[in-house]
Amino acid sequence: MAEHYGFVIEHIKDKKNILVTTSPNELHEVGARMLSDILELNGYNVTYLSSKTSIESLCETISTDEIDFMLISTTLVANIDRTHKMLKQIRDKYKNNTPKIILGGQAYEHNPSAFEYIEADYYPKSTKELLDILDGV
Repeated sequence: MAEHYGFVIEHIKDKKNILVTTSPNELHEVGARMLSDILELNGYNVTYLSSKTSIESLCETISTDEIDFMLISTTLVANIDRTHKMLKQIRDKYKNNTPKIILGGQAYEHNPSAFEYIEADYYPKSTKELLDILDGV
């Protein structure tokens, strides 16, 4: 569906390169897919990778697509630690060139300390707040 947006929507201007994915082992991907569509409709270059994607493939995409932001959706609290480990590997590889990390999902709503544990850059509470962050950075 995403490849047809250019034919339907006029005047899409390229903005930032965004990678949208879910936490490792996450089976709830609908919200992340919906967010990908919303971001594309707002002119962002979006790459979506499923929870089955390896760390190596995530890193390859970060490099190849010159990713500016990595959005990670987590529904299950049990996957917060997996997200932390995944991001540690990515940060170790990219050091100061790590894309900005944005978290979302129900796992963080009742567990505010998880945001600090994962050391994400942003945790927007709404799509509007996310768009404001992306447009302002």
